Amino acid sequence: MQTQLWNPWLMFDELERSVHAARAHDWPVFDVEQSEDTVTLSADLFGMTEDDIELELEGDVLILRGVHPVFRTPFERQYQIPARCDPSDVEVRVVDGILTITLIT
Repeated sequence: MQTQLWNPWLMFDELERSVHAARAHDWPVFDVEQSEDTVTLSADLFGMTEDDIELELEGDVLILRGVHPVFRTPFERQYQIPARCDPSDVEVRVVDGILTITLIT
């Protein structure tokens, strides 16, 4: 009878791969704050800089694309800009991995 060695770490590797695959569809998650003058979207892009993301405006849809530099996971998120916002007046910044997009009304 031949003995096979069991590697318990393989189970953790598979779990990590499945978690990252599931998160790629829902990541990043935006927090949305609205005031009378602005709509602010913020998302935690831990480990990323402005050079790691692409922001595009197609009509009234804001599209965020990128590839996380550590996990090498591509992502794309879309946000419908409210009609009261001016799509030509958008402020974007990434500070300490936090993306902030401010839409002016």
